Amino acid sequence: MKMMGSGGCVDCHGTNRNGGRLWPNFWQVAPSITATRLVGEHTQDSHGHEGYSAETLARAITKGVRPDGSSLGAGMPRWSMADEDLKDLVSFLLED
Repeated sequence: MKMMGSGGCVDCHGTNRNGGRLWPNFWQVAPSITATRLVGEHTQDSHGHEGYSAETLARAITKGVRPDGSSLGAGMPRWSMADEDLKDLVSFLLED
């Protein structure tokens, strides 16, 4: 698991949460993590899973699991943080 401080979401998802190019695979783009994209159904971007709730988003952040139970894959870090910090992060991500 990664700890906050050794890189962060913005490194891949961008300062505006609209996704960003990945290094060194600059031809790949990390997905948007705006509330509109997280809550809506992801069928349009080939993820093919339902939108996130606060509970499933927290699980994705800490365990790397999508709402449908499939894995986010090795490229997505599993973050370890205090419960209150996780709650604050999820709240931030789910509001636009």
